[in-house]
Amino acid sequence: MGCTVRYPNPRPGETDDISEVKLLMYVFYPDKNKTDRCYWIPQETKNQYPWCVAWSVDELVRQGSGQ
Repeated sequence: MGCTVRYPNPRPGETDDISEVKLLMYVFYPDKNKTDRCYWIPQETKNQYPWCVAWSVDELVRQGSGQ
């Protein structure tokens, strides 16, 4: 899943300020009937979903970049 976060009010004249961040998000959602095989999931959290959410920064747009 992709997500874009825009900063609506970057400081005027500060061309290095970030105006937009594009993220790629990952969600780990194991099958309810197979969590007994997922030894790395702590027992107390096996019934919580999603179990893990992670993301990577795909792109940074700076205020002065013109993009």
